[in-house]
Amino acid sequence: MAASDSRLKIDYRMDGELNGVPITNVGEGSADFDEGVEEVKIELSSIPEGWHPYLLPLICSGPSRVGISHGTDMVPSLMSLSDWHYFTEPGRLRLGELYNGAGMLLGRVAATGDYKRVDDTLYYRIKMRSDVHLTEGLTGVEHYSYNLIPNGPGRAIVLSHFRVKTESGEILYGSTSIPYGFSSDTELERPVAGVQFIDTELHGLSFRYRTNTFRRFAPYETEELHEYFGELVASE
Repeated sequence: MAASDSRLKIDYRMDGELNGVPITNVGEGSADFDEGVEEVKIELSSIPEGWHPYLLPLICSGPSRVGISHGTDMVPSLMSLSDWHYFTEPGRLRLGELYNGAGMLLGRVAATGDYKRVDDTLYYRIKMRSDVHLTEGLTGVEHYSYNLIPNGPGRAIVLSHFRVKTESGEILYGSTSIPYGFSSDTELERPVAGVQFIDTELHGLSFRYRTNTFRRFAPYETEELHEYFGELVASE
């Protein structure tokens, strides 16, 4: 990546309905590809009852577009794979769920997203609908990790997992599944595993999140797994 490409602006917009309330959230930020850091400040149109903005970078979004490789391999990001434009696969949805520690469903989210670079700016456009019913506020993100899985030319699937803490100290658990399409026919050759460290701040209707993302290839290529387990099956 050229030096001029290492730091880009972010233009963010989310439209939809949160717990029956129409919303439009707009923001701006920066993406530093050398450091693997993405930071966005969002002005919220409202915070509907039962909802909390700390869920925005978790259940409402896929992994950060920005991140750095762990180890010697140069691990592709969604942006590099897609030639700087990827999106929720047409006709499908990003689906997320949130549970408490007892396994009780607290909410679901359905969304689509479009992520594209134009000149020195990354444009994030998200449309979503949620039915989430929290009984207390949230204080911070405890964990976020994901797997990027091959799905043929110009496609990939993301499975993410996260934990978030409530004001009373309870840990809530969530996951999302996201079928992505690319503007290119590039094919991901190996699964990728990633982890994000997420900081969040909320002041009134102003919300900020900052992600620091690291990614690496999964330990084995799919063909290596097939060969290994194929030999085991053949020996039985």
